[in-house]
Amino acid sequence: MPVDRALYDVLKIEPSADESQIRKAYLLQAMKHHPDKNPGDKQAEEMFKKISDAYQILSDPDKRRLYDEHGTTKQEDLIDPKLIFKNLFGGDKFVSLIGESLFAAALKNADKLSAEGQSNDEIKSMFDEAISSSKAKKNCTDLTEYSEDDVNTSLHKNIKIMHEYLMAKCSPYVKELCTRSEFEQAIQDEIKSLRSESFAKEIFNAVGYVYKYRAHQVLKRGKLLGIPCVLKGMRDIGHSVSTIYGTVKAAQMIKRSQDIENKSPTDLEAMIMNFFWKETVLEIEMKTRKVLDIYLCGSNGKHELTKRAEAVAIIGELYSTV
Repeated sequence: MPVDRALYDVLKIEPSADESQIRKAYLLQAMKHHPDKNPGDKQAEEMFKKISDAYQILSDPDKRRLYDEHGTTKQEDLIDPKLIFKNLFGGDKFVSLIGESLFAAALKNADKLSAEGQSNDEIKSMFDEAISSSKAKKNCTDLTEYSEDDVNTSLHKNIKIMHEYLMAKCSPYVKELCTRSEFEQAIQDEIKSLRSESFAKEIFNAVGYVYKYRAHQVLKRGKLLGIPCVLKGMRDIGHSVSTIYGTVKAAQMIKRSQDIENKSPTDLEAMIMNFFWKETVLEIEMKTRKVLDIYLCGSNGKHELTKRAEAVAIIGELYSTV
């Protein structure tokens, strides 16, 4: 047993908590007290710093051992609390690939993640709304709210960033400035640089599926089908419905009376976090489809279309193996 359990109490965990439990507890507490979620609240800002300090110490084996044995540890090498939080949500490193989905969603839903102080009826009501919202998307595989004219919206800015990143990444292959093996190595290097980030596997797999399927449609048919240049198929729609179903199912699991009444606040918060992650995956996939529609529809002729589709297919295959 540690001589002092104050840092464990800050994260609301037991001293026996493993690395995964420490990380999950940090995310839950940090999202509730993040300064961007509580502007002008000095108490929340101070709590956010305490949560960050506790996580940095308890997530480091050497610092944790020193703390457990002596009740103290060096704190001069602790880094900015906001930077820690952003890094755990992929930070800025995934913005070019998926936009600001994870970080923005985390803050947006922070007040919903706490099971403390909420009655069973309030939690059920919250997830009734979530289920209705997800079911409303069941026939939609694309971002219907996206408009090229709304240049000042965060969605438009995200799509623009993602599209420019994809164009720059594929350009050497499309313009035949590199071989296929050289292009594959460049993508492998990108994956390697991001592999240790939080949710890296889930992000790469979500994007990889959409890349593979949409590129396959172009390469198999040799042309773009549909107006206005939207690539759809039964399998694509089926995958989206499956993703939405998973989101709805996660919400329904939480909403059931027995699940709410028999779960501890910590377990319930973990279930809620799982729901919001599934909701984020759906958003990532829909934005990625929109980016690919823009990218593939911007091809000048069949040859360039084929090269762009090949580049997207290669990236999709490699992302899917992460």
